[in-house]
Amino acid sequence: MHATVKYGEKFKKLKFLLISWTNLTHWNAGSDNFPHLQRVVLKNFIYLENIPEDLGEIWPLESIDLHDCSTSAEVSARRIKEEQENMGNDILKVHINKSLVQKTRDSSPILEIKRKFDEQATKISGMWDVLLDNIFGSSTAQ
Repeated sequence: MHATVKYGEKFKKLKFLLISWTNLTHWNAGSDNFPHLQRVVLKNFIYLENIPEDLGEIWPLESIDLHDCSTSAEVSARRIKEEQENMGNDILKVHINKSLVQKTRDSSPILEIKRKFDEQATKISGMWDVLLDNIFGSSTAQ
């Protein structure tokens, strides 16, 4: 799913933007669209590939809050903060909050444990087949 703010479309008075529970993957917008935006809150953007980098050019932007968003959205938010700092704006804060479910889903140690478990389960399954063949004879020999 894509969302595009049309070229030239402006939300001149918008200071707070909250978007939640969407399956949006692409978000195209620029600093001209939200010239006075101070705070962005994104909730449950698990498919979002990135936050528009042009939001980093919004001088009044004070915070970006992400709640259970994709890792790529988090990377984008950090990149925007870095861009703001390079422009001399140390005001922007990035807050990233993950629920336990999101932490578990994204956690590499958990994924590593699952991978090892799957490997062991495959080995055990193969050993079980060999054991049954030794006890009852090969199932293909019947």
